[in-house]
Amino acid sequence: MSGSFFSTQDLTIRFGGLTAVDHLNFEILQGEILSLIGPNGAGKTTAFNAITGFLPLSEGSIHFCGKSLTGLRAFQIAQQGLVRTFQQTSVFPEVTVEECVVMGAHKSAETGILPVLLHSSRYRKKEEEVNEQVRKILTFTGLTEKSDVLAMNLSYGEQRLLEIAVALAAAPKLLLLDEPVSGMNPEESRSTMELILAVRKQGITVLLVEHDMNVVMDISDRIVVLNYGKKIAEGSPQEVCENHEVIEAYLGSSLKCSL
Repeated sequence: MSGSFFSTQDLTIRFGGLTAVDHLNFEILQGEILSLIGPNGAGKTTAFNAITGFLPLSEGSIHFCGKSLTGLRAFQIAQQGLVRTFQQTSVFPEVTVEECVVMGAHKSAETGILPVLLHSSRYRKKEEEVNEQVRKILTFTGLTEKSDVLAMNLSYGEQRLLEIAVALAAAPKLLLLDEPVSGMNPEESRSTMELILAVRKQGITVLLVEHDMNVVMDISDRIVVLNYGKKIAEGSPQEVCENHEVIEAYLGSSLKCSL
């Protein structure tokens, strides 16, 4: 398992006597979009938080690019190239769009304190590289015209796009998106789907937690289904749509397959 791009092995999270995630095993292949789905309370976000270091594991292990992430803190996991967004927008409201993305690019700007104080050529070069990276990301996410706008003045959909832009600025190898189209109208959802597909074309692997099954079925290469903290199915969108245990878990209503 440790030699794969990403894998969990017996990932288990307990809160007192409650087992929220129960011995979860799955892999993500480099370059794919994998969705983690399930009814409310299935353990999706808990697993997401554990993978990204926001919750400690009760049991099990996590490996990424041949290295163990088990026991690492959230910022250490992000430094390995595993970067996430959140269900709620987490942008800084009183800074501009461009400034938010610059903050996301902080890893690229690490030059040490002395070059910064001396405003050395090394520092100036790094600063130019970050500015160029930020310009490309703003163009890529369609936020160039909003670069000087305060984040709090963006529409809800634009704020979600900004959060993805900030995550991209951190140069992820694996981008974890937690309900990226939640609260969006159909047009915004479609634009976000197209952006996620474009992210994959840039060579970034994607792990998606999402309730909108239209989005999940349209863009996923593979799907892992949780119910009561346990994996009950894994496969292509078509295979998941035809899985009786999955249909039963969703009570035949929330799972919409239009393949």
